[in-house]
Amino acid sequence: MHVQKNAPQFIGIGGKGCGLSLVTELLDVHPQINSPIPSLRFFSGSAYEEKDLSEYVEALCLVPPPAVCGESCPEYLTTKGVEERIARTYPDARLFVVVRNPIDRAIVEYQHARAAQKIPKNMSCAQYLTNYPEAQTDGFFGRHLMRYFTIYTSLQLHVMVYEDFVKEPLKSMQKLYDFLEIDKEFVPKRLAAYAPPPEEPKHPGRIKRLFTLIGRLLKKIHPKKEFGPLTPPAPNHLDYFSPEELKVFKATFAADAAQLSNLVHRDMVVEWNLE
Repeated sequence: MHVQKNAPQFIGIGGKGCGLSLVTELLDVHPQINSPIPSLRFFSGSAYEEKDLSEYVEALCLVPPPAVCGESCPEYLTTKGVEERIARTYPDARLFVVVRNPIDRAIVEYQHARAAQKIPKNMSCAQYLTNYPEAQTDGFFGRHLMRYFTIYTSLQLHVMVYEDFVKEPLKSMQKLYDFLEIDKEFVPKRLAAYAPPPEEPKHPGRIKRLFTLIGRLLKKIHPKKEFGPLTPPAPNHLDYFSPEELKVFKATFAADAAQLSNLVHRDMVVEWNLE
């Protein structure tokens, strides 16, 4: 990877409600990454015009090279013009984005709005999506990514599908590590359970067998700390929409998912059951 001096090597651009925070956490613990990974919103607001670029870099790269520095901001995907600002300022930066079933994403946003008491308790999910159109448009991943893919190729823009991450989180993260050209064999502690067990030697010596026995005993005495579920279960759509409402919203998202399919070379309409 060609690296500009005093520049972010990577930028997570979104999307909202798609697990970007979790992916960023698992990237943040990589030993080659400058930690913590901030969310500076530099390219999506007035700071881009008002602040000196050195302030951005100072807040971004807290550790000198060879630590790999970058940021992660969910607003970048949906804010028009960000793609041009990033390309103009840091043309060599690698970008990654997380997309997910847009109906699931909308439900998560609705859940957060209710939990934060930003909407009336009796407002249904369908009413929320109607009253707050951005709750729908934020899930138009095809439309948003089209702007980016007019500038970048897949060599510089990595698309992660949330549902892939749920099924195989370690594999998904290692693909991201590989894309960023950092050690792809690294296994975060939270994903240790998803790593294959080390191969036992075919002819272990006595000392090796002794250490293996001691290790097994220690595991029984001091079991590993168990982490909770990595991701919550997918919401049941019919808990939030009537069949008629669900049909309407599926149709709303299907056209955009078809556009996304052309960009990622996968049939996301079928994968997300938006037919």
